[in-house]
Amino acid sequence: MMRHLLWAVSLVVAVPGVLAGQTRSAEAGSARLVAFTNEPREPEFGEVFQLNVQVRVAPGVVAFLSDTLAEAANSVSAGPGTWTIEPGPGDSVDVRASYPVMGLLPGGVELPLIELWTRPASASETAGVRAASELPGTDLAAPEFEHALLYLGGVFIMPPSEMVGDDAVLMPRPPADVFGGERSPWLVAALVLGGLAVAVVMALMLAGRVPGSSGGSGLPLTLSPRAEALRELDRIRELGWHTNGRSADFYAATTDVLRRYAERKEPAKWGTALTSTELLGALRERWSQDAIEPLRPTIWTAECAKFGGRTPGPDAAERDWTTIRGWIADGADDR
Repeated sequence: MMRHLLWAVSLVVAVPGVLAGQTRSAEAGSARLVAFTNEPREPEFGEVFQLNVQVRVAPGVVAFLSDTLAEAANSVSAGPGTWTIEPGPGDSVDVRASYPVMGLLPGGVELPLIELWTRPASASETAGVRAASELPGTDLAAPEFEHALLYLGGVFIMPPSEMVGDDAVLMPRPPADVFGGERSPWLVAALVLGGLAVAVVMALMLAGRVPGSSGGSGLPLTLSPRAEALRELDRIRELGWHTNGRSADFYAATTDVLRRYAERKEPAKWGTALTSTELLGALRERWSQDAIEPLRPTIWTAECAKFGGRTPGPDAAERDWTTIRGWIADGADDR
């Protein structure tokens, strides 16, 4: 009952005047709508139904009737119609036509329109109704022609039976990418909690730490500069460049790790093109002369290997690598 009431309200809004009934007349000059019915009375959405109309043509008038209906906003003619004529009151002519129609939306929709052209019958012809197919080549702009669109009213378009009732096979749902409607509360809760968890993790990532399992201490979310440097040094050693004739590349990569480890405090001072003297000077400013003293011979050897043509052997190269790694591992940033 409530469903039908809602559909009735929607039809009143969509098709003003439809509740006047299916037998109301619509004046249109020399022709008027007398009555219309549709079968079935409440067709389903997507169903082609028959629209039966009765149009009265005034005496002394020739009417040209289209074999299809003019499209409305939410309904269309689904094919050509058929019609017959019979005498009407006072020498008028009644046309009884049947058209296949389909509604494009469930609820109340406006029906398609009857389109016809009329003109006064000449003295040598019989008044009545003819097919609009006879009009091509005719000057319809001539003053004797009148173009008419007869408004029929509206019809209730029912939702498919699969979507109606408690045992409906199909239930209408809102679009899947829009919140609202019949959404699972568990799904919504999971999405909300997941979003909060992501926000917390992102905040902790920005802070650089996540909570530990006990106490107020925490574990680094990412590697510390020291751990990152040690991991990179181990990777360089595993490449074996110092054992296959690429000592210059080995020393360049090793001292580059040292430079990047130091630059985390004052990036502007640690360019990649620093000479050994400039690198030692920057290290001394960052720490102290005594703190960097173990690195001095290694940095000079690296300078010679990269630019001086000197080629230290594998053992010497690995000893210099061990010096740099030990200096970083022993807590150079605490000196």
